[in-house]
Amino acid sequence: MHPGTTYPSGLDHDQQTTIYYKFSKDWHIVHPSPCETRETYMQMGDHAGYNVPYLVDLAKSCHAMVFLPFRDGRIPADMVGTLKSFLACGCRVWELRHDGRFLRVRTLDPERVLTPQETLDRMFYEDGRPKPY
Repeated sequence: MHPGTTYPSGLDHDQQTTIYYKFSKDWHIVHPSPCETRETYMQMGDHAGYNVPYLVDLAKSCHAMVFLPFRDGRIPADMVGTLKSFLACGCRVWELRHDGRFLRVRTLDPERVLTPQETLDRMFYEDGRPKPY
């Protein structure tokens, strides 16, 4: 999982390649559906509750996850429910750092979490077009 504005891009492809290289020998890799517009993003779930049901449901069928925060290390609001779900069940969670390293995450630091509005402001222009990551 990563900020939706990396879909589809060279960065998204590079991340998928990095994840595949590291984990494909031991895991079946699932790529979540992209949200290419603000409208699609808003239709996906309850952002005010820091929870996107689609992604939480996806988590129930997985044993681990990799996520990418924004470049400053802040975590988009819509990832919080999924991260909490994985961490609560003891699943493995890795953060893909911008230098290509993986950092194992065992707790969620609330100081890193963006509000739903902060997330939207980083992802989309006022007219709904996605901002570049």
